[in-house]
Amino acid sequence: MFDDSAPTILNFTRQTTDLRHVDVQAATCRRLFPSDINNSIMAIENASFEYPWIREDFEYCLKYDRCEGLLAEYNDQPVGYMIYEMRRRAVNLLTYAVAPHVRRRGLATIMFHRLFDKIDAQRPEVVCIVRESNVEAQQFLNSLGFETLWVARGFYSETLEDAYRMTYRPNLPALMASRMRRIA
Repeated sequence: MFDDSAPTILNFTRQTTDLRHVDVQAATCRRLFPSDINNSIMAIENASFEYPWIREDFEYCLKYDRCEGLLAEYNDQPVGYMIYEMRRRAVNLLTYAVAPHVRRRGLATIMFHRLFDKIDAQRPEVVCIVRESNVEAQQFLNSLGFETLWVARGFYSETLEDAYRMTYRPNLPALMASRMRRIA
């Protein structure tokens, strides 16, 4: 679960240790607050997307009652994040990114398993929209068990690019039973 205490004040002018040697198992995940949106997160966003969100997009989503965020940190520095909406019948993943120097080390998988903890009988699936050109994200999501259910032709107005709606639906009875065993 999230550490819902007040966010840590981060010093982003300080250089940390060489982040190319990040031990993702030592990274921590906590709730992302609007006050956490800083230059480090914006740098990850800009390095990750051709059409990145702006700071106001993050702040708007995180102030919305049904939206939550997850922040992954290493040595008090952001190395990944995700924002999702708790809809009536699904968890809607709005965005996620991992810093380029930390990719392919398992951090996104750790973050997604935290997201999967939000799945329950009321919200039995995670859904997201992925650009047709974002093949790396499609492959990663497929490796986690997401399936493409439909394609929206010309979805993105900037490019008229298609969008894939990808959905993760676990075996809910088995998932709930494993959670009960963890509690016992």
